[in-house]
Amino acid sequence: MSSGSSSTSGVRDTWTLAFAIVMLLLFALFLVLYSASKKETVKLRDQIETLKSEKSKPAPAREANPTDENKNEREAATLNAGLEGAILAEAKSFLSVDASGKASKASPDVEVLDLASGDFLVRIAAPNLFQAGQARVSAETRKFVDRLGELIVKSGRRLRIEGHADFDDSEAISRKASDYPNTWELSAARSSALAQYWMRKFDLDPVKIESAGFGKFRPLEMKPGRPSQANRRIEVVILRAE
Repeated sequence: MSSGSSSTSGVRDTWTLAFAIVMLLLFALFLVLYSASKKETVKLRDQIETLKSEKSKPAPAREANPTDENKNEREAATLNAGLEGAILAEAKSFLSVDASGKASKASPDVEVLDLASGDFLVRIAAPNLFQAGQARVSAETRKFVDRLGELIVKSGRRLRIEGHADFDDSEAISRKASDYPNTWELSAARSSALAQYWMRKFDLDPVKIESAGFGKFRPLEMKPGRPSQANRRIEVVILRAE
């Protein structure tokens, strides 16, 4: 009995020792993993702080190249000047005569105005451009409209055509002498008709043209020599070269 009890006790002690060793190894492994995770946490926190610090710093100023900017401005100005001069020359040539070829009694009112960012505007405010209440360009100005479209298409520039109306248009609408219910639709029809006419005649890409109508609500400033009919006008904004 004594020998068997001693043997059992020895086995139990061996298993206890083995269990203790295993638990010690597991504890050591836990310590190693915990230490490693702490180091990674600290490292990650440092990285985050570094990123925050970098983000808070002002971005370095982009160095502008004044030579390139001045060159682009000069090129845009040259392109504009050439096209503006050609348009004004054509206006003087075509709008000074009527449909019969005789000197026109109506004074042509065509302006070219520089806008921001290299755009410019061609204002065709000739008194005989449209009949009151109508959206079709009159025969007297058809040649100029054709020539203007040709010049613009050659330039490759994008366009925005803006239609306008006046008091006489309102009167024509009220007398039922117009196909349009108000000056909004009349002015939009004028710009849309011209846009579609140019697209058909010059195979102009529709992506490069847009139209808008402003009714009678953007009258021109009155000045000597400018008739009230000048408000029946088209304005073509020629957008800057890309």
